Amino acid sequence: MDGYWEQFKTPFLCFAGFSGVGKTTLIERLVTRFHEEHTRIGYYKHDSHRFKMDKAGKDTARVRDAGAGIVVINDPTHFGVLADNDFKQRTVTHALEQCDCILIEGYKQSPFNKIVFLDAEGKLPIPSDSPGIRAIVHQGTGAPEPFIEQGIPLFHRDEIEKIFDFVNGHFKRCASELFGAVFVGGQSTRMGKPKFSLTYDGISGTEKAVKLLSKFCNKVFLSSRADLDMGSLTKINNVERI
Repeated sequence: MDGYWEQFKTPFLCFAGFSGVGKTTLIERLVTRFHEEHTRIGYYKHDSHRFKMDKAGKDTARVRDAGAGIVVINDPTHFGVLADNDFKQRTVTHALEQCDCILIEGYKQSPFNKIVFLDAEGKLPIPSDSPGIRAIVHQGTGAPEPFIEQGIPLFHRDEIEKIFDFVNGHFKRCASELFGAVFVGGQSTRMGKPKFSLTYDGISGTEKAVKLLSKFCNKVFLSSRADLDMGSLTKINNVERI
């Protein structure tokens, strides 16, 4: 298991199951839904077998075979990286931290949060008391009794919207709170009144900034001098000053 996931900041969820149970198909459909919601979703495939992403004889393959630790190929719209294990942590974490959330295919033996897939006969890929099981996906067999008793969510693998809502909700619960602040200037009145209260299309720049940040932040603050009179800002309420 790659230990760097234990301290990874971006929320992620593992999808665990035997080969052929539909993990990749479900992840593909979930990625489509996240993309529709303008969420930058990452995908990480944990492969316990060796894989090869280059073609023998290509420039990158020749240079890598010669001993390069990191090989990067780039075109106008994409780039790819092949790196030795010595560079893996920095390369993987830097790339995936650019995402809002990550779907991991694999790591079924890990302690991380995971959705577990049953096979066609209802068989589990891991012991039922394994840590981190957050939901069960089945193919029509239902869930083993222990999971029903524990109230663990159960989904048919074709219930895409229900699974998406569950995964999206999980990521939102895992996310750290985000706070915003609008810094308000002084009492300059060269334009007839304090600059922070000047209106454009019926709303001040300060109020517009608070309104915009409120869409993305759990809480928004106003930062200003303690003696600054902001009574003219009537379109914002319950905003704490700091």
